[in-house]
Amino acid sequence: MIGHRIRSLLAVAATTTLLLGVAASARGDAVPADYEAPPPPECPAGSVVRTQHHGVAQCVPSPTTCADGQRCPNDRVCTPTRFCLAERYLGRARVKVIVGQCSADGSCAEGICSIARRCSDPPGRATTGGGCDVVGAPRKNGSGLALLLGVLLFGAALRGRRAARD
Repeated sequence: MIGHRIRSLLAVAATTTLLLGVAASARGDAVPADYEAPPPPECPAGSVVRTQHHGVAQCVPSPTTCADGQRCPNDRVCTPTRFCLAERYLGRARVKVIVGQCSADGSCAEGICSIARRCSDPPGRATTGGGCDVVGAPRKNGSGLALLLGVLLFGAALRGRRAARD
């Protein structure tokens, strides 16, 4: 009697897990295998590329500010910057991104002008960035693991039924 209940519960858990795995795989928010992300933007000195899960890249100000003549970490150089910044969503985070350069009078067509000295990579060295994932990489949503777990549980339930019959 108890063995029958356990097998029934195992079969229900397996079926539920299998269905959830299939549903998660079919959601469509994962990046298709043939997706090619746009190239990262050419960011001005004193900024870095920041990407989000689906490969959208934006230039953001370097988080490290510096004073004239001050040494920057990692052999970076202190560079004067005049960025027009506007808030945008990168994934779920609201981030100030660079939308242009400030005019001579400090005005911007969009956003606000931010004048600061920032640490940047020296000319000829690739700009470093930060983000959630590699640009264009498929998002990992765990649906494959749920699908595998469902198949394994389903197989265990079937094996238990066969053993009970024999």
